[in-house]
Amino acid sequence: MRRALVKTAALLFLSLTALSHPACGKADLRAELVELLREKAGKIESLTFTCRTEDGEKVYGEEFHLRFPDEYRYRFLEERNGEMVPTRYAAQSGNRVVRARLEDSGSDISLQAELLEDVPPIRGTGVYLSLYHMMGNADYYYSLLSMLEGGSLSVVSLEDREGRKTYHLRSAEGLSPETEVWLETENGLPLRRELVLEQGRRVVFSYGDLCVDPPLPLEPFPESAAEIAAVFGRTGSPVSLDVKDGACRLGPASLTPEGTGFSPLLPELEGFEEAGSFWRDPAASDLSASERSLRFPEGFREFYLLLRQGSRQAEIKEVPRVEDFGYYTSGLGLLSGAYLVQQERFPREAADASYTVTFNRQEMQLVAGEVEITVTGDLSRLEYEELARTFQSLAEGNP
Repeated sequence: MRRALVKTAALLFLSLTALSHPACGKADLRAELVELLREKAGKIESLTFTCRTEDGEKVYGEEFHLRFPDEYRYRFLEERNGEMVPTRYAAQSGNRVVRARLEDSGSDISLQAELLEDVPPIRGTGVYLSLYHMMGNADYYYSLLSMLEGGSLSVVSLEDREGRKTYHLRSAEGLSPETEVWLETENGLPLRRELVLEQGRRVVFSYGDLCVDPPLPLEPFPESAAEIAAVFGRTGSPVSLDVKDGACRLGPASLTPEGTGFSPLLPELEGFEEAGSFWRDPAASDLSASERSLRFPEGFREFYLLLRQGSRQAEIKEVPRVEDFGYYTSGLGLLSGAYLVQQERFPREAADASYTVTFNRQEMQLVAGEVEITVTGDLSRLEYEELARTFQSLAEGNP
């Protein structure tokens, strides 16, 4: 299988000072922030923090421990009888995910949990936890850079907030929802974020207890009902544990299953190494009712390729292009109205790829020859565009 090399651009963005008058304070702040985001991208290996969400009269709490690129432990807390009680839990380790929730009927409390084995290794599919209001890995930093360059976010001022120096950012006029965010000047991570949704509804995310590369290890991945009960502080409580198969199996591209109708395209990224490739039979998966409702063409398979550089990771999903059966992921565009979304199309030589950015995640979708492709991960916008060109070249049979 031919492989092509995506060359890393020497400069990610044009000099901002060349576009603005040097005496302009906002332009100077923007240039400072861009430099900080570039410096921090890909440098964080692990992160812990809490988030308090205020949505009208409702208050939620969240606790995060993330180890990049593909592990996390997460708790969701709700206010009950004046106390913040953990009601949901999620954990990921590689291709395994645990999701659990506390069910309180008033007269009885039970724990419902599912252990997902061999799940597809691509972010934001609904199987993996989608932390849209913050991820501290390179994806987060590159996403902010793209939104600043694209004009979706602008730097308003440098402010002292809660005893810390912050960059105050605001969404461009006319974009929905109206978004404001305050980023710490030390690391570019958010201290506060505010969204104004339809009919003036305001949602506020406040971040705290931030620790970059903490010394404490991740808590063990829970594999039994007893271990899941323990993370809720309910040792001895009965747990209903449902084990599901995601039908995603490790296997090199050379082992193309018969009947798939396509051979995967295998790009290379400079500085990245292959971290695994997987074949999946979605018809055999019991992860979601939506999958089971689809009538997959006979022999239809998905192919996944992971490329990794330290804590940075690119996740590539490829499926055969089948007429009248579009099978992209749902796409970040569906977040519009609840989260700020920026979208564009790359030029024809880059396969007319669509590129979508949210506050902390990116996604590219394209068709190259007879293959439909979705890419997510910790890449700059220029690396996404060059990757699209590479797919186009591979599909045309060029080296």
